[in-house]
Amino acid sequence: MMILVIFLIGTQDAFAMTRDILFPVAGTAAFQDDFHDPRGGGTRVHLGVDILADKMTPLLAANDGKIVYLVSPEASWGYAITLQDADGYQYRYLHVNNDTPGTDDGNGGELHAYAPGITPGTKVVRGQLIGWVGDSGNAETITSHLHFELREPGNRVAVNPYDSLVAAASSSKLIAIKDIGHHVGSAEPVAGTGDAPEFHFTKKLMFGQKSEDVRQLQLKLKSLGYLSGVTATGYFGSLTKKAVQALQRDHGLEQVGYVGPGTRALLNRS
Repeated sequence: MMILVIFLIGTQDAFAMTRDILFPVAGTAAFQDDFHDPRGGGTRVHLGVDILADKMTPLLAANDGKIVYLVSPEASWGYAITLQDADGYQYRYLHVNNDTPGTDDGNGGELHAYAPGITPGTKVVRGQLIGWVGDSGNAETITSHLHFELREPGNRVAVNPYDSLVAAASSSKLIAIKDIGHHVGSAEPVAGTGDAPEFHFTKKLMFGQKSEDVRQLQLKLKSLGYLSGVTATGYFGSLTKKAVQALQRDHGLEQVGYVGPGTRALLNRS
């Protein structure tokens, strides 16, 4: 089975490090360096990297170690797994599946969150199935993905796992690497070129959203030259925010990084 991982080249961070791990998602996935991106309206920062993947995509143990924590029952942030390796590093898997397969009912329970036999204290080997991708917790309003954290021994400070994930994807013999900066998948019509009808923006669009309106925003930004080479995924991430800020800067608008009335009017007349 061929596994495709799509990754975005992100910026280096003072908290970055490279740890020898196995890529934790066993299927088609996409990720970028969104460690320390603002969350909660700027009240906190993101302490991991989000790996976008379909629900029920297998989650694998990133290293040999022991399961030291499982969320049970489901918490406000959803189901989660913490794996600790022999050196004391922890790998935290958040938003593990909470749905009955094929639904978005939130009633899947631990049977469809954690793999059989995965309990606190269970020893696992690198690559072992430990659970499945989902959208539990506050991911219910975004899209299914794995929030993956890397924590140091002792103080449990979160460090940027991005370089470790890139290295894991690059070194795996099972993974076909595709830089998302190049064409991946089927051709996308660009808004306003005649390949698709012009889209009229009517909603506020901001970081963290996942929708068709966001995908149309990305297509528009691509057509205007602000998001060249990036696939329109429909997820409003860091690169989309930077593109919106660049558009706002070039047109004398406040660089807020989200689409409000002024930016919406600009997009609709561009």
